[in-house]
Amino acid sequence: MRTSLSNNPVIAITLGDVSGVGPEITYRALLDKSLRRKATFVVVGALDVIRHLKRRIKKDLKLNIAGTKNYSFIKDAVNLIDLSNISSSDYKIGFPNKNTALASKQYIDEAVRLAKSGKVDCIVTSPIHKESMNKVGFKFPGHTEYIAYLCGIENNFAMMMASERLKTILITTHVPLGDVPRLIKEGVVLEKIKLAHIFLRSYFGIDKPRIALCALNPHSGEGGIFGLEEKEVLLPASKKARRAGIDITPPLASDSLFAKIYRGDYDAAICMYHDQAMIPIKMFGLNNTVNITLGLPFIRTSPAHGTAHDIADKFTADESSMRSAIELAISMYKNRLRGSFES
Repeated sequence: MRTSLSNNPVIAITLGDVSGVGPEITYRALLDKSLRRKATFVVVGALDVIRHLKRRIKKDLKLNIAGTKNYSFIKDAVNLIDLSNISSSDYKIGFPNKNTALASKQYIDEAVRLAKSGKVDCIVTSPIHKESMNKVGFKFPGHTEYIAYLCGIENNFAMMMASERLKTILITTHVPLGDVPRLIKEGVVLEKIKLAHIFLRSYFGIDKPRIALCALNPHSGEGGIFGLEEKEVLLPASKKARRAGIDITPPLASDSLFAKIYRGDYDAAICMYHDQAMIPIKMFGLNNTVNITLGLPFIRTSPAHGTAHDIADKFTADESSMRSAIELAISMYKNRLRGSFES
């Protein structure tokens, strides 16, 4: 974070895949003056894309072209870092291509560079299109892994999905289901539990987080009948975490666990695989669900949805999840700031 410890953060927002809804939801969210008063915003994108949005949405957004070297950010406008890497003639809304894929990667690279150099405190990322990015040589499953890579973090990071009533932390993310059992190792699980504990305290202001550990197998393995991962991997990891002072349960059957979390028995759940974490949180409210990367030297959040190419050309996208991602980044920044003063 910046050494000034300002009460209001500087937040970089990437436009993501510009053929999707990312630019639209960014533009619509930043039209809200009450939101803009809470932070200084820096959009990393291309001026031609913003101009096209302005014509379609027909609402004006005050811009400050901040440059790409000697940045000049001002609070009473939306600051734009214009990479000039794509124009509206290079793509068609709703149809991702190599141009939109390469541009979206460059937006991430620039935002991370800003954060690592202390120019911004938080990054909020608009959705990218993984298939088109893969075709241009992007070999990462998504934002989470790529941003960790750019920060030189190999293992000690995690994806969290957060909504008002539910938070889930994933042990594995975008991998085939058949690969999950071999990827669940005691050391990995223990590392994610510790990371979640620290993160909940530092960024959510929860003094003594209560964390639930999801079992991998039905009925938590039923004593080994349905699998041994609970006995051989998850239980030992949870015991070591408890000895380290973390309030973590033994592995619990997930079919009944999320109702308990939703009613407030636990602050978060450690989940073994993608859909175990995503299905309950998206059922409880996609519009206010936010994707967070734990373990970075800065705050990174994102809307929980994808590029939505099927509706992008209609310009009717709901910006609620983007707004939630921005609001949560601000809240996390202030909680972390409060903690730094207290220490």
